[in-house]
Amino acid sequence: MSEKKILQVGDLIKATGFTFSMEASIELISGPFGAEHRRLRVFHLNGLECSNPACRNVGTRLIQGIDKAGGIHWDVYTESMILMNVDHIVPKHHGGNNYIKNLQPLCLNCNCLKGDRMITNEELAVLYHENLKRRRGKNKVRELREPC
Repeated sequence: MSEKKILQVGDLIKATGFTFSMEASIELISGPFGAEHRRLRVFHLNGLECSNPACRNVGTRLIQGIDKAGGIHWDVYTESMILMNVDHIVPKHHGGNNYIKNLQPLCLNCNCLKGDRMITNEELAVLYHENLKRRRGKNKVRELREPC
């Protein structure tokens, strides 16, 4: 298990390009804040686990970042700072919408692996395992937790 990375105000969060502003309790997602926030509502309703059944990534940190224009942005991260994304089950490219029933939590790795394909989570799990085997076979240094 990786150690919790201690963030300092002003640290650049590489996965998103935001500057760290503050960390809040992940438990806020289960309350009114999570229920009302446009993106965090996906985690509020569907949980903090990556929807890929083969992946073990779970959001444990709620971090506020500030973009270059000064806008505030809330993101969910795993303990080892892997970004948890809101994925469109039916990608917008294929006519998907932003309705809550078409949104699910995926970690950055699984979201990159899925791309804009129309596949089930079970098919994503197969891709995930194939990707792991291919990486091990080629003795790649890059780990799955790195961004795509």
